[in-house]
Amino acid sequence: MSAAVIKAVQMRRTMASRDSKISRQNSWQSRGSSVVHAKPDEQITQPLRNSQSSNIAEETTPLMAILSGAAWSQLTLEMVQELVEIVGPETDGQVCLENVQKFLTSSLDPPIPHKGIEVLFAPLAAGSSLEEVIVSVEQLHQALSMGEAVEQMQKMRERDRRSKLAACSGIKRDFLAKTIARTLDRDDAFTGLPQTAFYILIFIFCVVAHLRISERALLEESLTAWTNGRDPRTDLENNVDDLASFWQWVLGSQDGVAGIIAVRVNSSDNRFTHYVLAERNILICDIKMEAVKFNGDTISSWLINSDIGKARLQSTPGDFLGAAQAAAANLSVQSSWNNREISMMGLSFTTYNEQAAMFALTKVCVHFLNEGKVRYKIMSDSIFVEPYPQDVMGYCSYVADAIFVFLIFRTMSGEIKDMCQALRLGFGEFLDYWAFWNFVDWFSITLGLLFIILWIICVVFMYDAVINSKLSGKTLNVDVMALSADQLDSLVGKLEGLEFWLYVTKIVMALNTVSIVMKFFKGFTSNPRLKVVTDTFRHAAVDFSHFGIIFATLFLPFVLIGHILFGNDVHEFSSIFTSINTGFTVLMGDFGWYIDDTGQMEASELYASGMPKVVLVIWYWVYMFLVQLVLLNMLLAIIIEHYTEVTQNLHRQGDCPTIAEQAVRYMKAKKETRKFIPLQTLRLGLENDDDPAHEAENVTEASLLNAWVDMTDEQAKWLMNFLIMEFERHREEEEQEEQDKVSRGADMHEAIEDDVENIEDMSAQEEGMTGDGKEESNRGGEEGSGDLEMTKAVFEPDQQSRQAMPEPDSKDEAQALLEPQVRREDISAILSKLDGLVASVKKIQQEQERLVRRVDKLAQSSSGTSAKRPPSSGKRQQEASKDPARGEDARKEQGEDTTKETPADVDKADNGQRDDTTNSARRHRGRDGDERHRDRRGESRPARERGHKSDETSGRKEPR
Repeated sequence: MSAAVIKAVQMRRTMASRDSKISRQNSWQSRGSSVVHAKPDEQITQPLRNSQSSNIAEETTPLMAILSGAAWSQLTLEMVQELVEIVGPETDGQVCLENVQKFLTSSLDPPIPHKGIEVLFAPLAAGSSLEEVIVSVEQLHQALSMGEAVEQMQKMRERDRRSKLAACSGIKRDFLAKTIARTLDRDDAFTGLPQTAFYILIFIFCVVAHLRISERALLEESLTAWTNGRDPRTDLENNVDDLASFWQWVLGSQDGVAGIIAVRVNSSDNRFTHYVLAERNILICDIKMEAVKFNGDTISSWLINSDIGKARLQSTPGDFLGAAQAAAANLSVQSSWNNREISMMGLSFTTYNEQAAMFALTKVCVHFLNEGKVRYKIMSDSIFVEPYPQDVMGYCSYVADAIFVFLIFRTMSGEIKDMCQALRLGFGEFLDYWAFWNFVDWFSITLGLLFIILWIICVVFMYDAVINSKLSGKTLNVDVMALSADQLDSLVGKLEGLEFWLYVTKIVMALNTVSIVMKFFKGFTSNPRLKVVTDTFRHAAVDFSHFGIIFATLFLPFVLIGHILFGNDVHEFSSIFTSINTGFTVLMGDFGWYIDDTGQMEASELYASGMPKVVLVIWYWVYMFLVQLVLLNMLLAIIIEHYTEVTQNLHRQGDCPTIAEQAVRYMKAKKETRKFIPLQTLRLGLENDDDPAHEAENVTEASLLNAWVDMTDEQAKWLMNFLIMEFERHREEEEQEEQDKVSRGADMHEAIEDDVENIEDMSAQEEGMTGDGKEESNRGGEEGSGDLEMTKAVFEPDQQSRQAMPEPDSKDEAQALLEPQVRREDISAILSKLDGLVASVKKIQQEQERLVRRVDKLAQSSSGTSAKRPPSSGKRQQEASKDPARGEDARKEQGEDTTKETPADVDKADNGQRDDTTNSARRHRGRDGDERHRDRRGESRPARERGHKSDETSGRKEPR
């Protein structure tokens, strides 16, 4: 088969595909723009839609737009003159009010009720019948555009529209229950926002007042620096690398025990002698030594209260430093305190700061690892013993604690009430009560109660006699250096217990912060503008999960390679955990360690292990490019994409109030429903499975009054108006969603068909370059069953011909024989891609056919709900379906096109054109190439003409 034949076949397929696509798009647009959609599972029928009974009302003119709306004050004198011309003027350009009444009650959407006409024209009629009243254009303009009568008429018009909508919409019981539940949940979340904001302010004050983190941190930092030592030649950090050097530090003249018991001062009342650390921290009696062996055995001993220390004090009273050093020297020579089995040596002491009213437990730990490495840590934990200081901060703490307790118990009482009400309705309703946001509320309540209990425990420890007996206000009232070992152990035990409960309180308060944030997100669900972030993460959850897989696949191997290659030389990669932490910190911009290692690097410089430093540079560059520049930007693109989609959906919604607008609406609704039956009571009755309220399926004012005897007529009317507004909003959202689906389907179909056409053009071009050499070898192939199979048969290489090729005598001949084979491989790849695209097109066509059937079904249900409408275009179309001749005349009167084709007809025509193309190609296979090409063009012209005619006569000429 020649290249001309294949090109003609593909050109004909392209023209037929384009004609079918244009016809199908027009059909989809016309269907998607003229159908009202509704969900059957919501059990809501289509509401009444008033239709116009004349061609005048069907036109979209400024006059009709204003009259159909509420802005009648914008009516000009020229518009009223136009109205007079429409209804028919009397003599001298005047008009009869009866004609205006007929127009306003029959030609507007929504129409004006007769009572509204009476109110509107009451000043002009003055008690007379409207058929007897003839007014001028100026008088009619004044009556229609100004005055209280127009406002009253508009209110009556809106009430009449809603009453008709309620009567015809068929609002069901399920919709009533769902609307009330959704409203209550929204209002509960909205009212929770200010409560949560106030709650977190009180909580922040409690954190500052009861934990005192900043003051405690300063005190701990001062003690840590003092204990380490001030001289680098003798301090702990730079001079302890084994057990012997540790004992040298303990027994040194400046640091160790000498640094702790160094500064001697008198008490404020000059009764006692104190030893002070870091200027203001008083040593409590003694220093404790501790040793831990590798097998877990622990030994400990006080220094001053040991036998050696007591003996030294007896010989030299008041020499506490000498007593402590003598006891420490004695321990250093004992085998149990100085051997290679010791894994940790510790030194601890207790201090008290009178100005801050805080005790502190300080401990020095030196760990001797099996590998020979020595690690030290100085830990200082401060403990305040005055829960409510006698100052402004203390008095405010009382008030904050009282408010906090009130908020917790108020929230808990409300939740217990709701839980008990659900439990009375049955175990199933009790299980339904435990929704996610109710669980969040109870999580916050539980943590709040735990904080209250833990704080009470801490206060009890602070006022314990063992601690409180040694204080007089903030001042020590005993000689702390004279305390016995038992008294010191008891004091330290109480302080350690208080330290533990303060630590648990910190953990609970941190978790409580998480619960408060979750309560904020619960409040965000009440407003569409606030839940944009949560909706973005919810929509992107699937993409995040897949991105996490890709990120872990690249991130973990990089940090593992870093640990393997640089773990022996770079501290940041010394373990798996530190390697992972380094990987994350580098992504956040912390790479100072890399600058320190490679800032002054030479190209041939090596680490101590022999690893070249240039390897670290290569690792860093590749890691930063792939993980930071590529993956993190991919993550940002995912977030931006879904955020854009969420914001677009937000703008398409009809009702997106701001926080201020929603607050005004809420206060207005609360004022209107102040004396009504609470919606929570209605909800419980509707959700009661054993004794359900409102058993009637349809919801009307009468059914509401029958279901709840205590309900007033005013509440029934308010509730029906509320349901109608919610129903209209729900209907608009469903219509917009269906329109978006139809539009996306049509766009996807168009894009895929364009891709198919592009690949067909590429195939034709490749075939044109290689078709002459393959024509004879492909004549013996089997005939395909369709266009795609025929094209594959043309392009597939002939194995026998290839085997029969002579061996190349030169390099140029070998290259000439190789070029067609490479091109055939490219063509095979194109054809395989074409297979996938054709399958995608078929799938999209099936989806479109399914949507077409659904649109037809919804159109039929919509026409069924408008049976009571005045005669309109929809009714004339129904009459036309019964009487074709009459329908043809009616469409001609309206100026409609009578030669429309359905999508099924377009698909049949498209398939017929493709079958003609395939059969023609098979019939002319044996003819000359040029004659076949001319015949193909002659046959394809009528098909294209028929396709263009179908395009001109099918669908509406509306923009997409």
